[in-house]
Amino acid sequence: LIRHPAAFASSIRRLNWRHRFSHFLNQPLLMQDHLGLFEAEIREFAEHEHDILDQAILLWRIIHHMILKYQDAHKDWFFLRHEDMSEDPLSHFEYLFKNLNLDFTEHVKTVIQDYTDSSNPTEARKDHVFTKRDSKSNVKSWKKKLTEKEIVRLRTGVEDISKAFYSDEDW
Repeated sequence: LIRHPAAFASSIRRLNWRHRFSHFLNQPLLMQDHLGLFEAEIREFAEHEHDILDQAILLWRIIHHMILKYQDAHKDWFFLRHEDMSEDPLSHFEYLFKNLNLDFTEHVKTVIQDYTDSSNPTEARKDHVFTKRDSKSNVKSWKKKLTEKEIVRLRTGVEDISKAFYSDEDW
């Protein structure tokens, strides 16, 4: 599941989720086989505390760098953007269920509708991770939570990878 960098960063900040980048460094095979491109940045972040938005930028780049590698290596896997699923949850889940040979029952549809319906709030409470939301209106809620300067900073920080998933119109 691919998520817009600004939405990702907005959630990270809302939940105040900080990351210990030393965890990556403590996995030499991960660093050698997958994250060597980021080693200098990861070391810097492991040694010095960084702003939560800068942490989100580096984490997003690492995660989505790996998604690009998986896309290349696993042509038969499903890669969907969170925003597309949020815009039309029933269609996207039906597609997934069908292609995974799972029953897309009325109960499943009801649960999806219950958790994504427009009658749900757009915003999650600050301390909640999983919650019912109006998924469609939540797609661009990051535009209200981040300043223009922060959005530019995020976009500039991730653009080397984000351009594979998001166009100018998505910003």
